[in-house]
Amino acid sequence: MEEQAKCSTANVKEDQGRALGPRRAADYDNRFTYHPPRPELNQAARYESIREKARQFALYLADQCPESRELSLAITKLEEVVFWANAAIARNERI
Repeated sequence: MEEQAKCSTANVKEDQGRALGPRRAADYDNRFTYHPPRPELNQAARYESIREKARQFALYLADQCPESRELSLAITKLEEVVFWANAAIARNERI
């Protein structure tokens, strides 16, 4: 089972008759691989900082805006901002 978990998309020869190029396979590997926080880059603290700033802004929005579909969408988009910001750190930082 562990061997299956290590299987890379680079090993996928075809996807519905189309061969995956090495760049696309590497991109899929990066997107769908767990990236644990790297202490030497202070990533965990930065993730927490991003989440805290977003939480503060969410509270500000809730205070300034009436309960509405639009407010719910704004909060959802703010969650997406946190996700993508943290993904940028996790997926792209190199030493």
